[in-house]
Amino acid sequence: MEKVFSDIIIDEIYKGVVQRNYPEKILTWPLINGFNIKVGSLLGKYQILIYKNTGNSGFKTSNGIGELSKDIFNGCFYPDGSLDFKNATLVVEKMFDVKEKDAVFIVETITNGDGTFVKSGSYIDEQINIILKKHEMALNMIPLQIFLSHKTIDKPKVREFHKVLKTLGFDPWLDEDKMNAGVELERALIKGMKDSCAAVFFITPSYKDDSYLSAEINYAISEKRKRPDFSIIALVYEEVGRKGVVPDLLTPYVWKEPKNDLEAMRYLLDALPVKVGSIELKK
Repeated sequence: MEKVFSDIIIDEIYKGVVQRNYPEKILTWPLINGFNIKVGSLLGKYQILIYKNTGNSGFKTSNGIGELSKDIFNGCFYPDGSLDFKNATLVVEKMFDVKEKDAVFIVETITNGDGTFVKSGSYIDEQINIILKKHEMALNMIPLQIFLSHKTIDKPKVREFHKVLKTLGFDPWLDEDKMNAGVELERALIKGMKDSCAAVFFITPSYKDDSYLSAEINYAISEKRKRPDFSIIALVYEEVGRKGVVPDLLTPYVWKEPKNDLEAMRYLLDALPVKVGSIELKK
């Protein structure tokens, strides 16, 4: 029996990506080993595929959900009438209670006398990458380490951020904790950046783009080029009428000028590529 595209997108396309990145986890990866699917459409032009993870490859169901109203997707279209896939996906996820191990694909289609085909430029590759990252988070594979870059004179301030981030479940990288005696500086910085999901730069008037601080900026930018989901965050402080100066190499990235440390923490958390975990009772 010839496979339909809704099966191919998981069984072949997505499975191939997972196989290349995490071959040792293929047997336990979400959707790869079983899913149920709901299929709908929008404007007769977009096919909406909602995959629910089951972990049971021997039993699969497929349900049609018909044509979804355009009104539901208010604000999900660009001025030229084309669909904003990212925002439309968020609408579908909320509407159908899509969980961390599930997935939504929205594909633009064209139809001729021979049937329906996926149109090139349907944003498939980007959707695949987004879902891969989502499933990495569901499997607790996203690093929760956050690199804290600062001038030594600002360490008391940064220690307080370290404490709060640790309480929230993150693993903040602070040189005095992570660099044991005898560890070569460059290797320690590279590893610290590689094992982190973000680098936070505390730009006070004392912060200067030189020496090891310059190296930290370069390593962060290098990591960003390799991992687009890696966040670079600059917090710019004003002290006694003097404001920290953002190094030129950091200006293209997220930078904020908090009025206090509480506002700075809010900016930091908002800019991270991962979110704080769900609230649970203490044990």
